[in-house]
Amino acid sequence: MSVLKSRNLKHDIEPLAAKDFLVNFVCFMGIFSTGTLLTQYFIRYICTPSNISQSRPSSFPRCLHYVWIQNREADQPFDLTVPQYLSILSAIKFLPSDFRIFIHTNGEFAGPLWTDVSDYISVVPASRIFKLNDRPIMHIEHEADMVKLDVAYNTGGFFVDFDVYFTGYQQENFLTLLDEHECIFTPFTSRSRKFLAIGNFGCKPKSSFIRRILDEYSTNYRGYKCYAPDDPIPFLYNGCLFPYLLYRKDKEFRKSVRIETELLNIREKRSDFLNNLGKVEWKNQFNMHSGYEGREPSLSDLWSWNSSFGDLLRHIAKD
Repeated sequence: MSVLKSRNLKHDIEPLAAKDFLVNFVCFMGIFSTGTLLTQYFIRYICTPSNISQSRPSSFPRCLHYVWIQNREADQPFDLTVPQYLSILSAIKFLPSDFRIFIHTNGEFAGPLWTDVSDYISVVPASRIFKLNDRPIMHIEHEADMVKLDVAYNTGGFFVDFDVYFTGYQQENFLTLLDEHECIFTPFTSRSRKFLAIGNFGCKPKSSFIRRILDEYSTNYRGYKCYAPDDPIPFLYNGCLFPYLLYRKDKEFRKSVRIETELLNIREKRSDFLNNLGKVEWKNQFNMHSGYEGREPSLSDLWSWNSSFGDLLRHIAKD
């Protein structure tokens, strides 16, 4: 039995099987994949607010995208980790009912945690990318970036990593910002350099800002060297540094792109959020990009974590 159903959780997003035949047909049949024109058309159609809700007419697509690219063979199913499961569960419970959730992946999921949320998700097959501008892609994160940016440009929506958790607060404020801007990104600082985070952003379809980032990735890929902790710039250049430089350089983008420091949490507070209780007020945020890289927790572990992070996860997991 589904954990969601057995706990009778209150959630806004309804199961796909009860809502959109087109989503099921396009994505569940496995005929189409990320990047094909037909898939892009159907995602845009289903996520256009005027087609699914007259209460908030807007050009911002009501869809949430995850991207999961894996190294191992796709015919080996695996279950979600607890952090991944709670990220998806937070979206199911707290996002408005007109949102659709997509996972673009070359993998196959199976197991109790996946079964619990799978009725609420459309899986879109994604292919791996091994070269850019005749240079080998050394990091699977960059493959995921390219899939993410391609989907962002062609269909738009909101894009999060699996360590991002929705809080259920500040929704109206944040959705208004999405409607008013071409893109929304969050900033972060590393080694005194400023970047934009590609793991928690939103954009409208055919964004010229996203197009420029995609073009730079395709023609000037700099992440082909092995990651060096003392020089992270090549690893971060295409996905995080170039977007910030582009934003700073172009006055038109400074008008159309929103750099949000209030409703999406600032990553410099990550240590306090993960390790202390009460120093970060997550109820003031639309979502929290945790950056958690610790040991794999169990669901029972959540009840003993004495931190703001544990407090948020309990908020997500409770009945």
